[in-house]
Amino acid sequence: MDLNKRFSIAHHDRCPQPSADYQFYEAIRKSSQQFRDEIYDIYFGKIFRYNYQEQEIYDNYSRLHEVAYGNVMGVEASDEQVDYLFRIQKEFGITISLTINQLNIPVEIFYSKNHRVIDAFLDWLQGFYDRGLRSCTLANNHMMRTGFLQNKFPEMLWKNTVNQQITTAQQVLDYLYLGYNVIQLDRSLNRNMDELKRVKD
Repeated sequence: MDLNKRFSIAHHDRCPQPSADYQFYEAIRKSSQQFRDEIYDIYFGKIFRYNYQEQEIYDNYSRLHEVAYGNVMGVEASDEQVDYLFRIQKEFGITISLTINQLNIPVEIFYSKNHRVIDAFLDWLQGFYDRGLRSCTLANNHMMRTGFLQNKFPEMLWKNTVNQQITTAQQVLDYLYLGYNVIQLDRSLNRNMDELKRVKD
């Protein structure tokens, strides 16, 4: 691990001025090499949207719903912003990282008929992977534990979310066993030197 890469910075998703998309790219392009070398990644949100009939899960309902699964902040990068982010990754070697840190996971992701929704989610994620995405924050312990994500996207670096509030060395170990490669700690653990030493051990 390169210890010089110390900053994970947020992308300005859903900025109202389209010109800001280019300005973000330009800010990175005009930055010093020293600054760029210190960026661990740039994280951004994108929302997976899908429709489902409630009868797919509950036989006595038949309403059609549109559901969104993604970033808890409720914002996402535009397609144009994503294009610029991939450009930053390609031109400057700065990793970009998709954030899907919603903790309340829609039940139909796991229980839709013929696995339709989870297959659609995997296809959606595959689109990013095929373009070169290799880092993703995913707050879905069950999906991580099954191992199929790691098999389908073998080069992906999986990060938990700070919203899962990892506060002990045991939790760090638990999340590593779930299949996460990068453990993001709760701020209370960052201040607990004794527990951080146990994590290191």
